[in-house]
Amino acid sequence: MKKRLCRQWKKILGRLRRWLGAGRRDRKDKSVKKTQASKERQLSQEELFLQVWTQALTERAEVFNGLYGGLRRLQAGTAKKKEKIIGEWWNRARYQWEGSPLEEISRKVLEPLRESGTEEEYRRWTELLLRAAEAAGITQDAPGEAVLDELTANAYTEWEGKQLYLGDHVEILFPAWYQNGRVVEQGNCRSLETEEG
Repeated sequence: MKKRLCRQWKKILGRLRRWLGAGRRDRKDKSVKKTQASKERQLSQEELFLQVWTQALTERAEVFNGLYGGLRRLQAGTAKKKEKIIGEWWNRARYQWEGSPLEEISRKVLEPLRESGTEEEYRRWTELLLRAAEAAGITQDAPGEAVLDELTANAYTEWEGKQLYLGDHVEILFPAWYQNGRVVEQGNCRSLETEEG
């Protein structure tokens, strides 16, 4: 498995180097308007970003514990501190994957996004991060009522600090995030107490 991951990283690194080389040539001639070739390069940048992040999240999803819900809010346009969420995502990424293809491409995308990104750019790049998370097997519960089972009993904390047990009926306030059957980000719920007659 380790050899397979190394081969995938090498393949991604080669694509990144080709893409970065094309980017340097494009910057030399600033007077040229965007052509079909630069649009295709942008698409390949997004594809490369998606590949690199899918690989990283497959390996180390827990690095971003506490930020997946923020990404969902960014993508929906309801986040209040979007720069802070992307800034924290970027900080964790650059320290975890220093000198890797992920750091190189993320530096070109996430730093400018944090500093001066438009609402449309935030939505576009967070959508790609969420797609990478989905491709890495990261899912989230749906809000609403639920009965706690073995997995979800450990995935939630009760909003008012009450103890949770298997079989408890709860209302999910902030959904938990999972990766292939393990919790990567805890959620919050409220216990639904029923009166016995």
